[in-house]
Amino acid sequence: MKILIAVITYNEEKNIAATLQDLIDHNIGYDIVVIDNGSYDRTIDIVRSMGIKCVRHCVNSGGSNGTAVSYFLYAYQQGYDIM
Repeated sequence: MKILIAVITYNEEKNIAATLQDLIDHNIGYDIVVIDNGSYDRTIDIVRSMGIKCVRHCVNSGGSNGTAVSYFLYAYQQGYDIM
């Protein structure tokens, strides 16, 4: 079974590396994707430098609905069984 964990971000350059590293260090068979809600800081640069896949909104959607839709769509398109 393919398992996907999503990390939803918005301007998290100070915290994203530690969060992702913790997920990497404790990985028990899941993939990670970052759903970025229009960050304008270095969040995406940090995510990419760590080799984590990301889906980026070009503008902030103003709430969690847009990021949740992106998460579901990404998981469906990539054939994940569990998210």
